[in-house]
Amino acid sequence: MTKYQPETREAFRQRTAPGTVSHAAHSKGLRNDEPLIVMLDALIAYAKRHEARFESKLAEDYFLGPRWKDAAEGVRALLNGDGDFDGGTCEAMFWEALRIAGFTEKDLGTCDCAYAREAAEVAK
Repeated sequence: MTKYQPETREAFRQRTAPGTVSHAAHSKGLRNDEPLIVMLDALIAYAKRHEARFESKLAEDYFLGPRWKDAAEGVRALLNGDGDFDGGTCEAMFWEALRIAGFTEKDLGTCDCAYAREAAEVAK
């Protein structure tokens, strides 16, 4: 089993009540390293390590920030799929990862990536 970030464990404790289907599914996902849980946990870890190393939030990094945010939004979209996880708990992990990285809800759905600008130019 993966050694999860404290924020991942806390989301599980706060969002799922023991004895519920959600608790059982998410518990199984934690034990078996459910890919979506691991990805969200990795986003949290990456944001924390970036801040520790560079003493700034990922949102302030003009190159890595937008790419991290795009990755986070992509992982969030995968919550519409099936797996051993509780969607509400994973959603809480997503928001916590965003907060740690320095992003807010206003930042969602925007893409500063060069490839997006190139695609927009081609579409004209």
